[in-house]
Amino acid sequence: MYDCMSARMHIYEHAHTHTHVHICIGRSVVGRGTAGPSNKNSVGGESSVAAFLAAVAAAMKDAKLGDEASISCFVLSMSGVDCEADAIFWQNVCSEHFPASRAVVENDSVAALCSGTDGVLCGIVVISGTGSIGVGAASATAPKLRVGGMGPLLGDGGNGYSIGLAALGAAVKASDGRGRATPLLAMILDKYSLQHVDGLLGLAYGEKARLNSWDEVAALAPLVFKVRAYLLVCVLCVSCVCLCVCMRMCLCVSCVCESKKRKNLYVMCVHACVYVLL
Repeated sequence: MYDCMSARMHIYEHAHTHTHVHICIGRSVVGRGTAGPSNKNSVGGESSVAAFLAAVAAAMKDAKLGDEASISCFVLSMSGVDCEADAIFWQNVCSEHFPASRAVVENDSVAALCSGTDGVLCGIVVISGTGSIGVGAASATAPKLRVGGMGPLLGDGGNGYSIGLAALGAAVKASDGRGRATPLLAMILDKYSLQHVDGLLGLAYGEKARLNSWDEVAALAPLVFKVRAYLLVCVLCVSCVCLCVCMRMCLCVSCVCESKKRKNLYVMCVHACVYVLL
């Protein structure tokens, strides 16, 4: 049994949110555990607690600990901790399951900021994952300033959920003529093995709905970047063709540049090449 240990739980979004627990002695990690999402705002209180306990159990097993009393302090750095009531919720969970341990609860943005400042709460951090949030503090003793981080219904943008939601909207609008054609429609249908866009209704509503999950919608964001990369390649290819045509024009014009007017035409062709590149 270790004399003094702290379990730190960090949550990060990577398509799907996971709960990560590290058991440490000082700065040395002696145990790690991972489980499903524990943001109670997105998965509910019961599921979030279950994920938290599963991650803690996995970390304790990895550290070869069988007695939760050996953990002196839990430092929870969690998305979904947005007010005092949220912090109290998790403090009560720790008190119920680990009564001998102290619990410190903060939003995950606080840990993200401190991780880049050697533990000092001073600076600015912007997180964009399934959700998004910005937090800053002028000094360790100054009050924290927070921007966003209140969920998709309350204005959060620039994150996986908002990109995935926009992809769904673009696909549906392309299917009924309200929007431009987009490869996203076929990609989303293929992802869910659907033959027609109407199949998305069953994923969005009803008992078997999947798109009512923040993580599920955010998981569509990588499709947008694939389309963007494809379009970028197409633009580069077209630009290269146009550049070759313009350069050929330049060569032809330069061969017959006998007058000042023709020289001006040559300059115009060079400018056209630069425009294509930009």
